[in-house]
Amino acid sequence: LDEPTNHLDIEMTLRLEEIITSLSEKGVGVIVVSHDRRFIDKVAHKTICLKRGEAVGVRGGYSEMLAHLERDFLSRQKTSEEISKKIRQLELDATRRKSWSNSREASKRFASDKGHEGHMAAKLAKRALAVQKRTERLIGELECEKPFVEKPVNVRIPKYGVPNRKMVMVESLSFSYGENEVIKEASVNIDTSDRVGLIGPNGSGKTTLIKCLVGILELSSGKIYRNESVNWMYIPQNVAELFERKTPYEEIADLELEEPAVRSHLANIGLKGERAFSEIKTMSYGELMRLALLKSLLSKVEFIFMDEPTNHLDIESLEVLDKLLNDFSGGFFFISHDRQFIAEHGEKILTIEEGMLKSFEYSEEIDIDSFTRTKEILADSYDESIFRRSSKNLLHKSEEED
Repeated sequence: LDEPTNHLDIEMTLRLEEIITSLSEKGVGVIVVSHDRRFIDKVAHKTICLKRGEAVGVRGGYSEMLAHLERDFLSRQKTSEEISKKIRQLELDATRRKSWSNSREASKRFASDKGHEGHMAAKLAKRALAVQKRTERLIGELECEKPFVEKPVNVRIPKYGVPNRKMVMVESLSFSYGENEVIKEASVNIDTSDRVGLIGPNGSGKTTLIKCLVGILELSSGKIYRNESVNWMYIPQNVAELFERKTPYEEIADLELEEPAVRSHLANIGLKGERAFSEIKTMSYGELMRLALLKSLLSKVEFIFMDEPTNHLDIESLEVLDKLLNDFSGGFFFISHDRQFIAEHGEKILTIEEGMLKSFEYSEEIDIDSFTRTKEILADSYDESIFRRSSKNLLHKSEEED
């Protein structure tokens, strides 16, 4: 199976996990290519990671692979440091021997018996040269033994403050495509400090809702307040639409940064060297998403709307995305089917099913392994009359302030 969870909603992914588990119990083997970290943990008895042309295998899923790679990194780092120390010592010894040999060569000019001293100096110089060659050979051998240590992604974005303000509020939002009512009487309030995840089955209207929130689609009925004094950005599924320049370097240089800073920021998200000057149309989805988020944060946005930002991302890009968002001072609204991403970043969860928007806040980690319980919490916590009354009061208050 080649990336079977791409474009699957959470319920279908859970169903796929059940099918694979059932096949395994019947003795049927399955090979799966996937970037879904939670899915790998649930179904894999063995995980193989392909990196730099090498295959590394462990018993277990993604979590076991992550632990193994961490141990391997620390081991390689330690070995590399020990070999570098030996090389520095050998180079120091070689320099000392060469210096001593040169001093002996110089001393023969002042010797009373120049023949004897010259002979001894030549002998010592020859010995020093042999030692130097042997040292160079040892250094070469040690360099070959020195393991490759991949530099870990170290994302550094300048910190900036984000005041907590109202971002968007909608009351009784409805939207229809012709006679097909996709969203019915939805109400929601979002502040710049909120981190909100929107989940639901494919085709339920999630992208339609986010397009209504950012003003791409006009409501069929209802009221919306969007605080345009907030510096916000929308990252669509087709993230390439965001970019106006030819290369990543040009996109970031547009923010009036010096060349060393531009190169440093791009290198931090994995766009190093010539990759920073490659054409954007040749970049992978993961690279584009990293670039989009980097540009957002360097632009000092206060809130980000993201439509399925984890789709098609490799695990390295997912981890960079996690780091960028964890360091972000503002809030964001995202659509996702990635349970790991939802658990990591969703402080409030909305779900939309059959056109109805429901909301709940939770104090414990979202139940990402058994989504049924999450849906029960959603059903139990939704009080339509209270929710709408609260939204209405806030909406009217904001209109008066505006």
